[in-house]
Amino acid sequence: CEEPFPKTIEAFAAAYAEAIAAAVPSGPINLAGWSLGGAIALETARELTAAGREVQQVWLLDTRLPHKGAAPPSEAEEICNLLADAAAQLGAALPETLAAEIASEAELRRCLPELLAAAGLPPAALRQAERLIEAYRATSAALAGYRPKRYDGEVSLIVARDQAGGPAMLDPHSSWEQSCPQLTVHESAGDHRTLLTGERAAAVAKLIDSANT
Repeated sequence: CEEPFPKTIEAFAAAYAEAIAAAVPSGPINLAGWSLGGAIALETARELTAAGREVQQVWLLDTRLPHKGAAPPSEAEEICNLLADAAAQLGAALPETLAAEIASEAELRRCLPELLAAAGLPPAALRQAERLIEAYRATSAALAGYRPKRYDGEVSLIVARDQAGGPAMLDPHSSWEQSCPQLTVHESAGDHRTLLTGERAAAVAKLIDSANT
């Protein structure tokens, strides 16, 4: 039986903090998260600190907060991009024009079986794709309602250098500087989707390793 996704960033973080405390019962902890995962990492650090654990560093990997009142990006387009990335990790490819051809999430769900079959993915991939869509909806709603409180620990933000940032999302630096007084900002090559791919991922890992040594 699949459990429902948490409804808030804080609820996601509480689950992660419990799992981390069980897996790493002692010693200092470093946390990192890409995109929305950065917000979860920050709140997980808050949970662990409140429980008496030492959190040395939190890394926000191109984590941006929604701009209040701005039009959000197309859900269908965002979900298509997620599905394309997931398929690529399995060695499959969805049509490059998928996002332009799908006008709504409902239409995407109707087309999913045919799309996955055309990509050479097994029938079992359908439920995985549906679960990915559910995760996207849950995390998007959680992020929309998230307002970070002050966190006094060390926080490093890595900004994707090649992305201008759309009107629906705040500049990542200004998103965090008020709530994270010990914020350090770095830049790395790539845009939001490619920051953690190939050589770009290696550069991010090197930056994190160098800061933690």
